[in-house]
Amino acid sequence: MKKAITAAALVVLTLFGCSASNGIEIGDSFFDTKERYERVFSRGTVSTFQTGDTYTAVITDYVTLQKTVEFSQDRRCLDVQGLTPVAIGDIRRYLGKSVGELVSELGEVHDDAGSGLYIPAYITEDGYVVTFSSLDDTIFCINKYDLLSGDNVDRVVL
Repeated sequence: MKKAITAAALVVLTLFGCSASNGIEIGDSFFDTKERYERVFSRGTVSTFQTGDTYTAVITDYVTLQKTVEFSQDRRCLDVQGLTPVAIGDIRRYLGKSVGELVSELGEVHDDAGSGLYIPAYITEDGYVVTFSSLDDTIFCINKYDLLSGDNVDRVVL
């Protein structure tokens, strides 16, 4: 019985130790989040807020937070809610592929970064958001944005 109680206590401590420490959660008001934290990146429905010494990327519907990913300053993923960050590697390898091939390789699209046009976007496990523009279902332009600084760090065009 003692072992079961000890094991249960360890599980509870582990779960609480992995929860978001910055207070930003799915379902929070986007407006309230903008009021409380410094925004360092914004592109469409993707924003990043500096929360002390961490950064939280959020995907919104412009009203509430739908998905979140928290990163440390050294780009370690600390907490994830509502999506699975991806490993993309060299973005050039996606030029000329179809959007279907992209989704088959990377999984469910995290966000549509377009305003009128469909532009799939993925958050990476190392703190970037990558957008894929297509024409006639062929990817012709890819942008990679640093979620921690807001900079466009790479852009390739077919």
